[in-house]
Amino acid sequence: MNGRLLATCTILAVATASVGYSDDGGFIVRKGDGESLLGGNLVIKVSKDTGSQGGLMVVQRMSGFTTGNHIHDHADEFFYVSSGRGEVLINDRIHVAEQGDIVFVPKGQSHELRNLDTTSTFEVVFVLDRPGAENQFREIDERISDGAVLTRKDYDEIARKYGARLVSND
Repeated sequence: MNGRLLATCTILAVATASVGYSDDGGFIVRKGDGESLLGGNLVIKVSKDTGSQGGLMVVQRMSGFTTGNHIHDHADEFFYVSSGRGEVLINDRIHVAEQGDIVFVPKGQSHELRNLDTTSTFEVVFVLDRPGAENQFREIDERISDGAVLTRKDYDEIARKYGARLVSND
C-alpha cells in the first residue's frame, strides 16, 4: 500500500469513526465532523464509505464561487442553502436561492450554483441519490494536493468518471 493510499484510508477511517454509528446502522454526523476536501471548502458528511446509498456534502464558498454548469446523468441532486444567497441556473432558467431554500435538480438537467454575496459565505448542503459521486471531489482534491493545475478538460474528464459532465455556458 503506497503512502498516499494509506493516508487516504486513514482519513476515511477517522472520518468514519467520528460519525458515531449506532447498533442499528444509523448515525449522527456531528458539527465539524466529516472528510474535509479542497482546502476545507467541501466536507463529505455521508457517503457509501459511511454506509449510505447516496451522498451528503457541505460546500462553503466566498464571493466568486461557482460549481460550473454540469449535468449528473444518473443522479438527482438536492441543495439546501444553509447560509448566504446564491444564483441557481437550471437548464436556461436563473433562480435566486437564499438561506432556508431547497433546490431540486432531476438527473439529466444542467445546473450551476454561484455565490451572489460579495461579503459572506454561501453554504450549501447537497445530496446526491447515487453513491460514489463524492469520489469526484476526492480525485480533484488529490490532484490539486499533488500540485496539479487542472484545466476545464481535466475537470470534465474527472466528472465523467463519476456520472457527471461539464456543460458550456455559451
